[in-house]
Amino acid sequence: PPISTLFPYTTLFRSNCVGTVGDSGEPVFDTKYNITAYPKTAEETEQVIQQISTALDIDAQETAVTDENGEAVFRGLADGIYYIKAVNAKGYGTVEPVLVHLPFSSAGTGAGSRLEYEVYAKPKASASPSTPDKPTDPVKPDQPKQPNNEIGSEHD
Repeated sequence: PPISTLFPYTTLFRSNCVGTVGDSGEPVFDTKYNITAYPKTAEETEQVIQQISTALDIDAQETAVTDENGEAVFRGLADGIYYIKAVNAKGYGTVEPVLVHLPFSSAGTGAGSRLEYEVYAKPKASASPSTPDKPTDPVKPDQPKQPNNEIGSEHD
């Protein structure tokens, strides 16, 4: 099953399998990450991604580069939870890593859930911070003219 990302600039993405997905669609992280539940909020997801990126001790298992349509596709992946990270995001500032699990259940887990085997991910990308212009040295004002301390000519 493919996982796709959409980016208009050529970008290299790396993926690591960090867990499994059960027959009912329930994702379970590998025990080495010490994560007991799949995140449900954006804040929990950020924490989990941080834990994984800190504990990740192997090189990427798969890589994909965006094509002319800005799409990077990982094909032939086994069921599991994948940590996907952009490596060279030229044209972007920071591209946040994402978690994707295959299969994905859009209707929850358990009996009657519908499992999706084609997933599209859109990692968050922030604009490249602009480099501020170097300030120019201030212009020094001309020296003020010294007052004329001469005493005027006396009129006799």
